[in-house]
Amino acid sequence: MSEQVPQKLVPGLISATKSTKPENRVAAVAFGTALAQRLDESAQGRLMAETMALPTSGKTTGPDNRIALFNIAETIPANASTSGVAVAALAPLLSKETNEVAIEALCSALTRHLSLCTVQDIKQPDDKCLASMKKDVTSVFGQATNQRPGLQRGSSLPKPFSLVSNPLSNPRLRSCQQVQ
Repeated sequence: MSEQVPQKLVPGLISATKSTKPENRVAAVAFGTALAQRLDESAQGRLMAETMALPTSGKTTGPDNRIALFNIAETIPANASTSGVAVAALAPLLSKETNEVAIEALCSALTRHLSLCTVQDIKQPDDKCLASMKKDVTSVFGQATNQRPGLQRGSSLPKPFSLVSNPLSNPRLRSCQQVQ
């Protein structure tokens, strides 16, 4: 594929991810996937940089736009040209993202590219980036567990399934155990 063709197609691809119509965003992700498979490594790196430009600058139109961009980033093959760019762009976004579906798409893309960086030691994130990721992951999981404080202590579980009660003290469970 000519070097100029992707340069002319990428702006349309990025624009389609901003569409309010879900079918246009789905088509943009499919097109981005197909385009990435046909590019060489250096062109894939440029595609990754263009894909991550909007989320890193904070100029997305909403969570649907970010989800589409993160899905495209996930489908771009993980290699030396793309993974370093992806990790550098996606890691700081982890703590900023508030939409659960977007977090899932972000984590999926980040996992794919971070695993290649660590396995092959390709432009591995620096210590500052790794410390930021550790803080972000800790804060995300901390927020998730703080939303359900009853589950941490077992107080919101039904009495027969409580972590502090004896399961054999429940007559229903005792009778089930005798049958077995």
